[in-house]
Amino acid sequence: MSDQPSDMAEAQPESPAPSGLPSLAAFGPDGSQIALFEFRQEGLFTLGNGLEATFQLDDPALDMKHAAFLLGEEGLLLQPGGTVTFQDRLVTRPLALAHGDTLLMGQCTFKLFTPKTAPFARARIGETLWTLRPASQDWQFAEDSGIMRMVEGGNKMENLIFNQDRQTEKSLDAYIDFQAHKMRALFGDFTQELLTVEPLYDCEEFRIALTRFTFQERQVTQIQCYGLLGGDVAIAVWSVPPAVGSKEEALARFRDYLTTLARFH
Repeated sequence: MSDQPSDMAEAQPESPAPSGLPSLAAFGPDGSQIALFEFRQEGLFTLGNGLEATFQLDDPALDMKHAAFLLGEEGLLLQPGGTVTFQDRLVTRPLALAHGDTLLMGQCTFKLFTPKTAPFARARIGETLWTLRPASQDWQFAEDSGIMRMVEGGNKMENLIFNQDRQTEKSLDAYIDFQAHKMRALFGDFTQELLTVEPLYDCEEFRIALTRFTFQERQVTQIQCYGLLGGDVAIAVWSVPPAVGSKEEALARFRDYLTTLARFH
């Protein structure tokens, strides 16, 4: 089966979806297309052999929820649940996908189509965000309720909720270190200045930090918040837009945003 998917995939059209939306085509062992799943909006989608999955496929080799896909304007992210193979490698952590990528799951081959006319078609999310994480940390995606996009001027790639594994160290310092790994991977060497760390609403379990990264004479200021939402550890990040002047104004606006976010957990 391993030889057929690549030959078969090259013969496929730009997109098999008449709607022109990003889509995931499933091909059986004989190379014939047996299903087509369309991503009709931003959000979290699951694929598996079960009624609870968003994309359901009758394949006994698939788990009930075999994989999850998080779709946003910047691209599509895969979170494996069962066994997923990409480029002859077993996927063990979140993977950013691009147009034409082929996955092996269960007895089927899946190919991603993101036509240029479709929304969310902009290449792939920077893989360095996921592959260069500190080994001691296990960051995982949580479902984005959409509230993250309510931050005025915020960078949508940064406006993501991360759930930290409960068995790992729960500290703001650990997350700031994680951010440093990401920034270094994306932009090279930089200096990092922690401007302030203070409790949110006088609650030590929910702290907020303002950090300035400087690299090649360019500065990026981020607000990072660590805390508990509904019993889960959550991290929220906001890249401060240039329109926000003072530190106090930035923190005030971020607090308002977190208050809105907390209502949904």
